[in-house]
Amino acid sequence: MKVLSWNVQRAKANDEVWDILKTLDPDICFLQEVSSVPEQILEKYDWVEKTPITKVLKPQKFKCVTLVKGKILQEVSFRFSNDCIKGIHTHFQNNIFCLTCEIQDELIHLYNVYSPAWAVPESLFEWNEVAHIKLNNNDELWVTELVYDSIRNTFTDKDNILMGGDFNQSITFDLGTDGDRGNREVQSRFNALGLHDTLSTCNGGLVPTFKNSKGGKVIHQLDYLYASKKLSKKLLSSSVLSDMKIFENSLSDHLPIVSVFS
Repeated sequence: MKVLSWNVQRAKANDEVWDILKTLDPDICFLQEVSSVPEQILEKYDWVEKTPITKVLKPQKFKCVTLVKGKILQEVSFRFSNDCIKGIHTHFQNNIFCLTCEIQDELIHLYNVYSPAWAVPESLFEWNEVAHIKLNNNDELWVTELVYDSIRNTFTDKDNILMGGDFNQSITFDLGTDGDRGNREVQSRFNALGLHDTLSTCNGGLVPTFKNSKGGKVIHQLDYLYASKKLSKKLLSSSVLSDMKIFENSLSDHLPIVSVFS
């Protein structure tokens, strides 16, 4: 089973991105910042698309899309630790959504994540209502914390989960002058829930996925593909497609992650 996660930077139906996707022929795709998908791609998959929100809580001009060579059975209705967090999620429900699917005779929950580079507006909550999910060394609340709360209150360690997307967090953010801002804690929390990043698992540490707009450095891993315990045991390989001239041809400022499971 081949799984891909990729922020395609507003790719339209006639962009070269889709030629790469056809060549790779993944069984599952987590896509972010999609303008439109060509019909020849959609006809091969069962699929769902969602429109995430802007910083002022209005619809974006692009979508998040999950594609699967299998059957989408239903969208997962998340449970949260309190009504405040549930209310926050109503605004971000198209940024983070999960589909229960039947794939190769197995039930897998496919969680698509598009966590913005901006924090959850404080107008949506009181701090005492979210203090239990707040990162220890960060003064703001991020969508990654909603993801964490949804997983620990919705799933068990026996569930098959694949979670892919653009998380807009990297442990390299904590290496600058600002010090620890909680990025390592985000990953530790997912690990504690039995979810492990396939790139780090196969490569022994962080693998950069993003090209900075200023300076063009490729040092941050903003994109992840997490697998739950049972699926992690089936992981054969995980890599970024740095040899596909993604950056050179300005196809996206993110590299696609491809993970293969037995």
